[in-house]
Amino acid sequence: MMDFAIVALWALAIFTVFVGSLFSAFSFFHNSGTFYTEEVMDWRIYLLPPFLSSVFLLLMFYFFHVLQYFLFLVILIVSFWAVFLILKNSLPLIPALFNYESNNAVINIISASMTILILIEWSRQNSYFLNNILCLSICANIMNSLRFHSLRLATVCLGGLVVYDIYWVFLSSRLFSTNVMVEVSTKEAESIIYHAAHAINSTMLKTFQPKIQLPLKLLVPIFPSSNAPYSHFHILGAGDVAIPGTLVSYLLEFDLSAGHILARQDSVTNTSAIHRLFDLSLTSYFYLSVAAYGLGLALALLLAHNTNHPQPALLYTIPTMLCTVIIAAYLRGEFALMWRGSRMNGILENE
Repeated sequence: MMDFAIVALWALAIFTVFVGSLFSAFSFFHNSGTFYTEEVMDWRIYLLPPFLSSVFLLLMFYFFHVLQYFLFLVILIVSFWAVFLILKNSLPLIPALFNYESNNAVINIISASMTILILIEWSRQNSYFLNNILCLSICANIMNSLRFHSLRLATVCLGGLVVYDIYWVFLSSRLFSTNVMVEVSTKEAESIIYHAAHAINSTMLKTFQPKIQLPLKLLVPIFPSSNAPYSHFHILGAGDVAIPGTLVSYLLEFDLSAGHILARQDSVTNTSAIHRLFDLSLTSYFYLSVAAYGLGLALALLLAHNTNHPQPALLYTIPTMLCTVIIAAYLRGEFALMWRGSRMNGILENE
């Protein structure tokens, strides 16, 4: 029987990758608009994410009961900044309501107010819908922050993260007697807002949830019947969305440079840049990578559903994406260009 909750989770993940890539590209145009002509960072630096992720996972596994209050506070701050940046960069795209240059202060106030309301309601309701909004925003900002300047660097970093995902999902139980990834991802954190309310005996603040799911995963409820609200959730970690999304973001920037869609830097404006994204062909690396991500994720979700065992999603999504992109780049004679990270600045400047 088809589990439509899995289909919904799959579609939500693809939507997050798509939106996050557009946000990353828009921020790129607005902040600099210049493409790197060579690798500007040592490839060894890109081995840090798998190592740091493992350290964080172990800390959460052993010391979650101690760190959960600090983690909740950090998540509040990160979520606020993530949602704020999404709204701040999205509202100017509504020309009938806003003009980016003249109403920057107004946009900041509106974005901050909407973000605070979202966080308050999330803390009060522990809503999976608001959790997904926060998770989407965090994923989009991760994709905007972790940038690759070549396919070589992307392969090094993503390959390390695939190994990280395989170990902590499949092999960690052999050493720790439990699946560390699942154990950490399903924990609920104590709400410091709730405990602060009891400390000061505030009736209003006592309406907040005592425990809450942190927005580090996408949640889709399973509805067993029309009479029951939901029994449990299908879960997909934020890393299983944001990490492949960083590759999609790089390929989108590559498409815009190698495809000659982007003209000289001084002709790029905040509004025109986002419109030019939709000039891309459906056979562009951007769309190919999104389709490959969808295929790999579908395989991971189906295997998890049929075997009733968690699957390391990166094991299926990253190889599928890299193979698709490498084959396409080789057939188009652009593999060397993409691998070393040159962005054809000379051609663009001469247009």
